Amino acid sequence: MQNNQFGRGTQEDSYELLNTLLGGIFDELQIANENGTLRSTDTGSEKNEISVKNLFTGLFITIYVYDSCDDVDVDFEEFTTLSIPIVEDLDHGYDKLPHHSLQAISSEEPNIDIEKGLAVLTQIEEYEESDLQCRICNKEGSGKAYRRMLVFQTPPVLVIHIDRFKMNDLNHLTKNANCVQYPRRLNMAKFCSVANTELSTNGLNYELYAIVIHSGALGGGHYYAYVNATRRHDVRKWQEHLHRTTGELEELKSTIQEYLRDKRDLQDDSRNMDPCEVKDNWFYVSDNNVRSANVGEVLCHKDAYILFYEVQ
Repeated sequence: MQNNQFGRGTQEDSYELLNTLLGGIFDELQIANENGTLRSTDTGSEKNEISVKNLFTGLFITIYVYDSCDDVDVDFEEFTTLSIPIVEDLDHGYDKLPHHSLQAISSEEPNIDIEKGLAVLTQIEEYEESDLQCRICNKEGSGKAYRRMLVFQTPPVLVIHIDRFKMNDLNHLTKNANCVQYPRRLNMAKFCSVANTELSTNGLNYELYAIVIHSGALGGGHYYAYVNATRRHDVRKWQEHLHRTTGELEELKSTIQEYLRDKRDLQDDSRNMDPCEVKDNWFYVSDNNVRSANVGEVLCHKDAYILFYEVQ
């Protein structure tokens, strides 16, 4: 795979490189009509394999509800990374729930910076019905319309990008150097839709296994990484996680709309399982410089830029 977008000796963005690399791999596999399967090293008779695209690809669900009708409209969109803003405080009333179909699996409040960024990504948006008309009945209502994007299916490998680069009031690109808290263990239930009845809090636990760091400023910076080298990637676990959402999206869309229109009470599944322990064996990797690193150095880095989590 060749790409002329990135030149030798120029300042490039590692997040842009990651998306270009994944997109290029997916495109080449599609052209070659191959899945690019990863196989387990287990020697048992059961066949354990997963496609590269499925390993990184999740699914958003965007839900639309309206005051003037009972219709619930949904759209689906694939994603390979979650890009979140740096948030200091959430707006008052961000968690107001005007309709049960907009509910996440867990209603627990976000505690740390990464969760606050994910909360902003998945927050409820309010419109006038005159500006967001129901696409099912085409009724011209005079009330409110609501839109919320949630995660419908998380991928086995969850990549979270901390969006540090923004245009300021003078239209200049700047870096937000604020320290962003991120956990070793992340549960995604607060950001996943109840529409996927196969998901529960217990199946949405993730463990951090790699971090990309951006040090410096826009004019001259450096990327390096921390990696947990003893991480045992479990293909069978990945298969079990993906098995929860299979089938054609149009058929799934119809089923979900019917389910969300129901006026039943939707249970808040806030239970949590005990996280499995992963042995710490972290390494600092910068070009050809590799050394061991302690977990304290890894979990509180002020320049964290891209986080890689794996489902447990």
